[in-house]
Amino acid sequence: MIRMITYSGMRLTLSGLLAGGVAAWVIGRFYASLLFGVGPLDPLTYAVTGLGLLAVGLLACAVPAFRAARLAPMKVLQS
Repeated sequence: MIRMITYSGMRLTLSGLLAGGVAAWVIGRFYASLLFGVGPLDPLTYAVTGLGLLAVGLLACAVPAFRAARLAPMKVLQS
């Protein structure tokens, strides 16, 4: 159950990360003049940001999944 909930949440996180990365790559070239000290297509910035968002997404999916797995299903249905 934990794996199923985490997998579905991470699938949404990865699709959003992919769409956001493509949009940032396209729009980044237009805002190149506004950036200071970082190139518009800096791979390190994209990698660190992506890994940070993946970590937050994993926590946002896993913590509720672990909490829900500790509950007894019949008790939840009765209440």
